[in-house]
Amino acid sequence: MSKIVISFMSQKGEARNPNLLFGILNFKSQKLEPIRLDHLPNTNNFCHGMGMCYNDDYFCAAIIPIRERLTSNLLTINLKTGKKKISYLYFSKAIHGITSLDKNRLLVNATQNDCVVELCLKEGWVVTEDLYHHFLAKEYWEEIRRRCCDLRQDQIIYRGPTYIDDNYHNNSVFKYKNSIFATMFRGLPYMQGVDGGGAMFDLRSGRTVIDGLSQPHTAFIDSRENFCCCNSSAFTFIVKDKFIVELDGYTRGIYEDQEKGGYWVGISAYRKYNAKLSKWIEKYRGDQPLKGARIQFIDYEGNIGDTIELAQYGKEIFDLLPFREGGWNK
Repeated sequence: MSKIVISFMSQKGEARNPNLLFGILNFKSQKLEPIRLDHLPNTNNFCHGMGMCYNDDYFCAAIIPIRERLTSNLLTINLKTGKKKISYLYFSKAIHGITSLDKNRLLVNATQNDCVVELCLKEGWVVTEDLYHHFLAKEYWEEIRRRCCDLRQDQIIYRGPTYIDDNYHNNSVFKYKNSIFATMFRGLPYMQGVDGGGAMFDLRSGRTVIDGLSQPHTAFIDSRENFCCCNSSAFTFIVKDKFIVELDGYTRGIYEDQEKGGYWVGISAYRKYNAKLSKWIEKYRGDQPLKGARIQFIDYEGNIGDTIELAQYGKEIFDLLPFREGGWNK
């Protein structure tokens, strides 16, 4: 594979050029071709490029606008025709991860809602949003439904986090055969602590696959059926029962490179809000802060290999996806 697709988040949580949310990285030249979105309507409040997947002939990608607690967007690109469409989602709040369930159906993490939502597509448009799985007790879920359902975007006003918002931070979802895997920061039971309380688990059976994680992302099953994930705030990449490798920064996004014999992992110049200083600060390994995003290669034995610097394109990576030929920028 000579190319991959990368999604980038905003470091400061501000609106940014929509052409900088997603890009196609050429491994040989180490240059990124932006996926152009600026010709589409209502893209001036886009903030984060999030999870990505393919569904039939479509590339599908999640987008969070500035007012992330209110709504989300889904970008689709028909790779045969090059036609791009953006659907506005009214129920799926702050969508993070995304996976293809079957033809015309996706699963997304509605992270702010503490649930996983099934999206049904027709000709690239989202036509339904249905609850697939939720993590909260019934009484909390009923309150979410009362507050969040049947509202148009122009009817919703901002509100801050509450006890029914983002209690678990479920942030990735990955379908493999008949199972669906996800990661969450806090795990079960309700409101367990963040540090070391995260998990990767099987959504359908409820079985925990990897626990004791710190802010985990990117549930992934490789070609050898190994369970993989990013233990993000510990700056590590895990292949269960094989190895845990320490990397340069906040880990998020996995791409298996079978030709090269290993994995590329996204690295971000992680930011954390310091209440005492009233500002965002960077966290990193070692003495020098990262200039920005990078991807690092880890072989099947856990050895760290090549690094590709991507600081000129952004500071935070969310997802990595294999490249498919098509009309990305027709």
